[in-house]
Amino acid sequence: MSIAAALEANLRARVEQNLPNVTARMVDDTRQACPRQTGQLADSIGADPWQAQGDRYTSMIRATAPYAAFQEFGTGVFGPTGQRIVPLTAKALVFEWPKAGGLVAFRSVAGSPATRFFFGDDGTAMQGRFENALASEWVA
Repeated sequence: MSIAAALEANLRARVEQNLPNVTARMVDDTRQACPRQTGQLADSIGADPWQAQGDRYTSMIRATAPYAAFQEFGTGVFGPTGQRIVPLTAKALVFEWPKAGGLVAFRSVAGSPATRFFFGDDGTAMQGRFENALASEWVA
């Protein structure tokens, strides 16, 4: 075996040993960044196993809660449409709102702002999490 082949084999072995730790750290950091009302959103964050694809290793971190995209990107005037939320088949939107004393009804609502827990305001949060996880979890 050539020196280059031995070096590559050693490097691949170290990568395969360390990437699960990096993934776990990234998932934990993403969970810490997300809003916590019930914990369902944080619990839905997970990662696929790393896959070797030639000279690259890939994985996907995702939030699978049905409302994850609404948290990340916002809704209504705060979201991609920029319009208030209105009922489609009724005269009013009705919500259970304990702080307001129970059920409340509105003809429209502005929606909710984005929390940007996943990608961050500038879209680089996940890259930063990867770099931090790599630096702190890599075992020599």
